[in-house]
Amino acid sequence: MTITLPPVTPTPPDDTLPSTSTKRQIVEMAYEECSLAGYEFNVTPEELFSGLRKLDALMARWKVSSKDLSYNAPLHFGDGDLDDVSGIPDAAIEGAAISLAMAIAEQRRQFDTTQQNFAPYLGAGTGALG
Repeated sequence: MTITLPPVTPTPPDDTLPSTSTKRQIVEMAYEECSLAGYEFNVTPEELFSGLRKLDALMARWKVSSKDLSYNAPLHFGDGDLDDVSGIPDAAIEGAAISLAMAIAEQRRQFDTTQQNFAPYLGAGTGALG
């Protein structure tokens, strides 16, 4: 008995996969993954640009570690625009956003820990003012 399998369609290289997302969409998706959707928590423009810089850094790190997603990187770090097309294939957007969310969450956790470490001193200082 012979089993005939259907022909395998090769996956096109990344540069032929559709890429329709903007960098803003990826950054906003990352904040949503952190349960910080802009429409609910008033994500500031500074936070959006911080997310963009983190996205630029993440994609640069991935590029040199064989995870190149054809990201549309700015010529100079920090010069990117949130409304630029990302260049990331649509099939990889969610993974990029989740990875970015992990970086954002780590930064927020460190900030929260720092605030907690200073809380006794801030309380003492506030008491001295009263």
